[in-house]
Amino acid sequence: MSVAARPAILLIGQGAGLRQCAGLLARHDRLRLAGLVATGGAAAVRGFARQADAAVIGDCADRPAVIAAAAARGWPVLLTGPLPASLEEFDTEVAAAADTPVLVGLERRHHAAVGAARSLIASGAVGTLTAIQAQWALRQPRSLYTDERRLAARGGPAFAALVEEIDLLRHLGGEIAGMAALSSAHARRGPVEDAFALCGRFASGGLFTLLATDAALTPWGWEAAAGEAPGVAPTGLDCWQISGTEGAIGFPSLRLWRFEGDGQADCSRALSAIDLGARGEPPAARQLAHFADMVEAGAAPAVPFAQARASLAAALEARAAAAAALRDPAAPGDDDTNDGDRGPGSAPRRVPT
Repeated sequence: MSVAARPAILLIGQGAGLRQCAGLLARHDRLRLAGLVATGGAAAVRGFARQADAAVIGDCADRPAVIAAAAARGWPVLLTGPLPASLEEFDTEVAAAADTPVLVGLERRHHAAVGAARSLIASGAVGTLTAIQAQWALRQPRSLYTDERRLAARGGPAFAALVEEIDLLRHLGGEIAGMAALSSAHARRGPVEDAFALCGRFASGGLFTLLATDAALTPWGWEAAAGEAPGVAPTGLDCWQISGTEGAIGFPSLRLWRFEGDGQADCSRALSAIDLGARGEPPAARQLAHFADMVEAGAAPAVPFAQARASLAAALEARAAAAAALRDPAAPGDDDTNDGDRGPGSAPRRVPT
């Protein structure tokens, strides 16, 4: 296909996801870059009305108005960056999009290992799903914490990761039937939580645990495991364990553990490890390829508003439950009269929600 015949994509706003998308479009064989505007809002859409066929919208002022302007042109839209900080903001974006097809940028869902793990679970490779243990733990650079007002309004990196991790839990384990949560701002002592701990139950009956913290120096986290995030040193170490009655999966490596002999499998039998690692394009490239399917052939969004909203709602519910637990006067050690020197067994500092 000639360059001129490729659909043209307008990039609007800022953020790492948008910059990555610009790099991919520069060498894409199905799409081309119409332009990149960091500011200008809805006027930017009108200015490129004759030059673009779709839009990728990142972090920008008055994003609902930008979405509405793109919808008025009939453009499919890809939303990158973190989800809105509240369901009210999210619903405003939904209303602005009207009937325009919108792909919400929960990028991890496009990773080859995610699709493979989902297929393995559905096929019964691990038997009945019993539990998922998930961890996202890394120490973010200090540069991310310079704007405390922005952090307080939108939540910190730990909350953004919480949304992504919960979305994957729902995608792989099914809908969440109930959960309990704790949070802490003990390590950074900033305006937002730096750690969340969740335990919950899927509607299927399986259980899950999740630890998400941006204040721990560890090799266990999605970006380190996948090795595809700029600015995060790769480790290749699994950060999830998916367990069932007949086997287990290390994730995202897709190392499948099963008993391959005769007779009943139990803890007395040695397990065999089968490496099923799914390789392919990075998730950002796979996401853009899916967006090309939407633009060229009218494909339905793989991650529509409804799925993203459910994950955001679950994360906000967990955050609220954790805040309520901190406010419980019966909680041991929950005493704000001395905020200076907290021992390892004391309750974390209260944070705004």
